[in-house]
Amino acid sequence: MGQAVTSDDNGKASNDFEQARNDEQLKLRYAFWFALAALFALVVVFVIGSHEWSDDIQQAAAVISPVAGVVGTIAGAYLGHQAGSAGREREAAERRELLHRLLGDNTST
Repeated sequence: MGQAVTSDDNGKASNDFEQARNDEQLKLRYAFWFALAALFALVVVFVIGSHEWSDDIQQAAAVISPVAGVVGTIAGAYLGHQAGSAGREREAAERRELLHRLLGDNTST
């Protein structure tokens, strides 16, 4: 919530930046595992579909295509949201740093 910006010896607003960096790394780690799980699900559906309907490629495509579309849409939405959130957090940290530089050490957000 409202946390004061602290300065170290070099005059940098380090507390908020460290927290933002840690949060961003954690989100990237979750996004990686989410994308890997989505890719694994697509591979499983492809393998099952290709073995189950190996003689009828149209039926296999009819099963695999909707699953790939849904998983791709969900993964894209999730990863897009993560990228947007990271940009918003970066902008907020830059704004806090600018306020800190303009107004001095008594700035709180």
